[in-house]
Amino acid sequence: MKKIILASLLLTSASFAQTTKTIENDKGFIGVSAGASQPTGDFGDQDFYSNSSGLAQRGYVADVNFGHRLTEHFGVIVLFRYQENNVDATAIAKSLHKESPDWGWKVKTQGWKIIGSMAGGFATFQLGKSKLRMDVKGAVGLISATSPQIKITGNNGSDNIVLTTFSKSASSFAYSCGIGLRWNFSKVVGLNLNFDYMGSNPEFKNVKTSMTGSDTEYDTYNQSIGSMNSTVGIVFRLK
Repeated sequence: MKKIILASLLLTSASFAQTTKTIENDKGFIGVSAGASQPTGDFGDQDFYSNSSGLAQRGYVADVNFGHRLTEHFGVIVLFRYQENNVDATAIAKSLHKESPDWGWKVKTQGWKIIGSMAGGFATFQLGKSKLRMDVKGAVGLISATSPQIKITGNNGSDNIVLTTFSKSASSFAYSCGIGLRWNFSKVVGLNLNFDYMGSNPEFKNVKTSMTGSDTEYDTYNQSIGSMNSTVGIVFRLK
């Protein structure tokens, strides 16, 4: 066992030695990527009767990022992001039917929309003598999140109700951390694969809710937003 561990350490040391000798001298990169956004925690909770649930489903995300290397292994990064996550209208209707089975329910929803910009730092490492690089990234910034509008219509044969919670936008501090792989297959462009987590907790103020036969209500609440994002795209190398 000791021999195996020693051999592994020697191979690792050799790999880093090769990396130092053959590291590419790019000054930075501009990347464009898109992929899937998986909501986590309260944001992805599908319990319609929970005050903290975001009801968000898997959606998509698109990023534009710029990285500038300050030293051999460290640099700064700026990220611009657009993200959408739908809300499952069918799941809401089923929850309502379970509580009030004598009523017929129809639900129309919009999705969550998130736009943001963040800045931070990254560490970059060339993997051996290959054209593959690994980036470890962290950033903070601001997002603007727009909550979904949800319209619920109920009918029991004699009575009809319409309840609408209107969309609202809010800005909030946000953070992101993750890793990425860049394959520089040419001197100009390459491919990148990224995995990151983004979190935020915006406060939505005076969210309007109207219902047939009732006064209009206004509510203020915080919504925890978290998502695991995986994207793939193209990267332009800056010399």
